[in-house]
Parts: sequence; structure tokens; C-alpha cells
Amino acid sequence: MRIGIEWETGTGDVSSRGYQLPEAFTARFHDPHEHTVEVDVRVVAGEPVVEAVRVARNPAGPSLSGVEIRRLPLTRMVAMACATAARSPGRTGPFAAVPLTVDEAVAKEETFASPRRRNRVTDERLRDVARVVREQAEPGVASWHLVADTFHVSRSQAYKYLELARERGFLDEEGS
Repeated sequence: MRIGIEWETGTGDVSSRGYQLPEAFTARFHDPHEHTVEVDVRVVAGEPVVEAVRVARNPAGPSLSGVEIRRLPLTRMVAMACATAARSPGRTGPFAAVPLTVDEAVAKEETFASPRRRNRVTDERLRDVARVVREQAEPGVASWHLVADTFHVSRSQAYKYLELARERGFLDEEGS
């Protein structure tokens, strides 16, 4: 796959995550065996924002069904586009218009990759867990079972909630 970056002349450089990016640019991903994808990116308040995505069907490939579109690694493509367009602060001259291979772009890609989304357990959630255990605990019913039912989580997640609530001082060792 080859990545080509184009930007309008006259757009200024803006700082984003320690690099300079064109204020607005288009990345084109072309692979002779895949669909061609174009991503328009604009940097707003220091963060790359996707303005548009265009997918052109490869005539030799399958139709552009929902399945085909969902399998496109758009998040990674945006990170690769930003990494390809990025340059280090202080470097002068125009951006390199030479398309980079994926391997060349991956070196900077991590900088622009979206952070993994994980469900962070908040203190508010742990206080709720402690409150539910204190108020609704019944003799003979395991605390994890009560937490799992109340918060609609798995057994292992319920154990995690209880353990974290104890670690942060919302529950004592006995569970109340």
C-alpha cells in the first residue's frame, strides 16, 4: 500500500502532538488489490479531525458493501496519514510530497494513534458499588453476585469492582 499526501498551498503549519502538520490535507491510500481510500484531515485546536472519507471501489474487488467498508482500518489510516504528513518542529521547507510506504509511516504512527478506549473505573462507580453492597447485601448472597446483577457486569468485572472499592477505601475487607 502506498500513501500519498496532498495539501493546498498557502495552508499554514500547525502544531499537533509535537509535530508540525499542514492545517488541512488529504491522504490517499492506494493498493492495487484493495479499494482506494481518501481521508481529508484538518487540524483543530492541535488535534487531527477527519473531515471526510471517500472510498473508491477496486473494479477487480468485491462491491462496497457495509461489510467491506467496516473492514477498512480507518483509525489506523488516519494515524498513518498524520504520521506521513508530520514533520519535526523546527524543520524548514515544504512538506515532502513523495509518497511513503506503510513501513516508513509506521515509525511516527504511534504518536497519532487514537488512545485505546478502556472503561476506566471511576471513584463514583466504586462508591456506588460500596453503597449497593452495604445497603442490599443479604446473608448467604455473595457480594460479587449482587454487584454483577446490579451493574450488569460479568463475574470477573464484579470481583474487580469489589477489589478496587476495597483498595480505595470505600469498602472494608469484609465487604461492607
